[in-house]
Amino acid sequence: MDVAFDAYKAELIRYVLRRGPMVRTKLMKLLFLIDRELYQRFGATMFRWKMYKYGPFSREVLDVLDDMEVDGFVVAKVTDDAIIYELASTAPAELPQEVKKAADQILETWARRSLDELLTYVYNLDDAKEAWPGKPLLR
Repeated sequence: MDVAFDAYKAELIRYVLRRGPMVRTKLMKLLFLIDRELYQRFGATMFRWKMYKYGPFSREVLDVLDDMEVDGFVVAKVTDDAIIYELASTAPAELPQEVKKAADQILETWARRSLDELLTYVYNLDDAKEAWPGKPLLR
């Protein structure tokens, strides 16, 4: 199912950013939680994840965001202490229904919560607590 999900990486990011501008860290952790939900349901993820010093991280997310910025789908704004992404297009995201359901479940719970609450939750998941830096996650 990874191959089937692969085509929807940018669409998932657009779907999440429809909730409004978001700092990179929050976007990364929400995408991890969505992928974790997809992995639990289907044994597949959108992105490859590794444990880093600051929790689950996917280089692929940043690569897709870079491509989306070049293509004019997102705008990245740099502040003193964060990078904030926002949609530059109002086109709807095209996602399979099962991905939307998983994303909606996570977003309803976490999208409006503070970054600190989200980080505390993610860092205390067994996936994160038991991992060492560089360890692949959700595999």
